[in-house]
Amino acid sequence: MAESGIAGSAQLDFVVMGAHSGVIGHVKVGEGAQIAGMAHVKNDVDPGARMGGTPARPFKEWAREVAAVKRLGQRSSDRDAR
Repeated sequence: MAESGIAGSAQLDFVVMGAHSGVIGHVKVGEGAQIAGMAHVKNDVDPGARMGGTPARPFKEWAREVAAVKRLGQRSSDRDAR
């Protein structure tokens, strides 16, 4: 079951939200914004922006962080194998 939570005072205009994402109250999400699954918006989002992560941040920034953590994990497992 896919669910998203939107606080009653949040303002959204033609926004796409992935499963298990959420928007807190008193936040404005601009027209055409895209919120990735499991992202949590706590600040205003510009129109057309793509956001991901918790707390939500620009998608490319979030994706770089995820990739960096993955690389760190691989380095650690490589060292453990020696």
